[in-house]
Amino acid sequence: MLEAVRNGEFRNDLYFRLNVIQVEIPPLRERRGDILLLCKYFLEKYRERYTSPIRTLPQDLLEACVWNDWPGNIRQLENTVKRYLILPDDEVISELRGTAKDAVPQSALPSLKEVGEHAAEQAEKAVALDMLEETGWNRKESARRLQISYKAFRNRLRRWQLSDERHTKRATAHRAISKEFSKSSAGLA
Repeated sequence: MLEAVRNGEFRNDLYFRLNVIQVEIPPLRERRGDILLLCKYFLEKYRERYTSPIRTLPQDLLEACVWNDWPGNIRQLENTVKRYLILPDDEVISELRGTAKDAVPQSALPSLKEVGEHAAEQAEKAVALDMLEETGWNRKESARRLQISYKAFRNRLRRWQLSDERHTKRATAHRAISKEFSKSSAGLA
């Protein structure tokens, strides 16, 4: 867009009025680790809408999705999942395989390190969720049991966008009631 301003194709004042914050999201082909999560999300989102009996996407479709170049980016992936839910046939998979052949340059493939980091992150998140459930979403106790600092644990929860307001509010209310009970008990003694 800035280039359009320089070429006189877009108004300078309008550009700076609209350009409050810039968010750069890399194309889907550069975020292959997100493709399976997006497939699952779209499956859950559209399965009921299209009354599809499909509960999981077949492995060969998922593999074809991961290695596709996705020139249409996330909308193309979304439409592919929709199409499979409406018309579940091998043609969708064949078309994806046909466009994926030699379409992905070697540099766009995820490295072993990236795959490992992604798997480790998902495993860490699962362990944290299990611990939170076990402690009734007591973040301090969860951090203590996981043997990491509370601040580091809070940062991870924020990064993973995990919060259970219901549990947080309940814990706050429980602490307030406990304090009130302690005060009233002390007054009786």
